[in-house]
Amino acid sequence: MRWWGGPDCFSCPSVIIDFREGGKSIVCMRAPKEFGGQDMYSTWAYTKIVPLSRFEYIHNLSVLKNNN
Repeated sequence: MRWWGGPDCFSCPSVIIDFREGGKSIVCMRAPKEFGGQDMYSTWAYTKIVPLSRFEYIHNLSVLKNNN
């Protein structure tokens, strides 16, 4: 992921993107070691995409199980 919108000291080691209406992305945010180093996952479910204008999505925190 070239642009990272999370906290400066956190990283994004993996992301799966299905950018289409009805698609879903899974994003991993990794805390630095001084904050425990844990991985936290979010899903983004895309509900509306208007090319070159806007996109709408539902953002949820998630627990990664079998890559879903």
